[in-house]
This record gives sequence, structure tokens and C-alpha cells, in this order.
Amino acid sequence: MKRATGLLFGLAAVLSGCGVFTEPGEGSRLADARKLWDEQGSQHYTYQVRSDCFCGMAGRWIEVTVHGGAVIAARDLDGTHVILPTELASLPTVLDLFARIQHAVLERAVLLEVQYDPLDGHPTRINVDVSRAVADEEYLLRSRELNHTPSVSLRGNR
Repeated sequence: MKRATGLLFGLAAVLSGCGVFTEPGEGSRLADARKLWDEQGSQHYTYQVRSDCFCGMAGRWIEVTVHGGAVIAARDLDGTHVILPTELASLPTVLDLFARIQHAVLERAVLLEVQYDPLDGHPTRINVDVSRAVADEEYLLRSRELNHTPSVSLRGNR
């Protein structure tokens, strides 16, 4: 009997190492944060974002300007990389950050840790590992210094 109990505990320990580390309530936390973001209604803001992953622009803080829900400008805060207009599409808006979290929830990522800003709900930290079986697909996204800006015409004075 002791041997069977020991085997059960051993099996439980092994299986727990293969479990999903996504919090069970992450979907509802996401919905609450998204609602808070939607309520403040801003599609015009600047913020800083950093991706730590096996991807382009990794490891750099980038200041992103969003107007009308689209990235219109960006600059590398340490000045080591000039961000080309063709690279703007690869930079996330806040809605893109929410979409990444939603994707990780739906895919049942083995690791999903998210922190949200308590004032407006935008994600400030997203740590994802989709699969233990796949190397180099995990990523950490961080955001800071989000400032809502008023809607301003981009056409200039005529």
C-alpha cells in the first residue's frame, strides 16, 4: 500500500510539471481590463513598449504614437535603431496587446502572466509561453508611460 501511495504522489508530481500555468480567471481579468480601457475611449496615445523575445526590435524600449487606433510613429528610446516606416506595422497598439492575451488564453498557453494598469486597464506586462514543446516562441512584453492625447488633425494647417 505504501508503494502504491508513493507511486501516486510521484505520478502527481510529474504530471503537475506538465500543467497549464495560466490562471483560471485570466479570461475574466482580461474582459474586465478591456472594459476599463474601452470606457475611457482613447484611440490617441503614446506609450513605451519593450519586447523580450526572439524577434525584431527585441530588448529595446520603443516609444509608440497611436492615432485613431493605428501606430503612426515610433522611436527607439536609446537611439541605437532608426525605426523605418515599414516597421511601424510590427509595433503593437494597446488593442494588439489585448489580442495577444486573448490568443494566449484561447490557445491555453502553458504560461500566461498578465498585469494591468489599475486606472485604464491597459496591459503593463504580458509573459507568455505557448508550449513547452516548442523552443523560442515564448515572449515578455512590457509597457509603461502611457499618456492619452487629444485627437489632433494630422493634416496640418491649410
